[in-house]
Amino acid sequence: MDFETEKVRCWEEFELALEASFQDEDEWVEVGNSKNQFYVTRGNPAVSPLFHTVAHPGCTNADGLESSSGIVAAIWGEFSDRGVRRVHTSAPMQYWGANAAGNADTASLLAAGELEQDRSP
Repeated sequence: MDFETEKVRCWEEFELALEASFQDEDEWVEVGNSKNQFYVTRGNPAVSPLFHTVAHPGCTNADGLESSSGIVAAIWGEFSDRGVRRVHTSAPMQYWGANAAGNADTASLLAAGELEQDRSP
């Protein structure tokens, strides 16, 4: 599959056919399939590590968009109701109010509970 450059994409279930070569690189054997969420960003991520909870709303809200202004508007729209949730636990990310003290960056925002589990592979 070829991916369009400069375009955000998101698949909730992206299926990969897995193959292996045991002795001869010209002979490949099917070994199974894998279904996972799959994200394509418009460019290289500006932060590292890239957290799943960051990639998910960014790519799902901006899926199919190409312009920087459209992508930014679509992503920020997710925050308008202050109901952004972590991917794996559905726990809210607390970036306002009394419980948000010290949450100045992504790592501190996610630190309350899911930081290590939330990292993308």
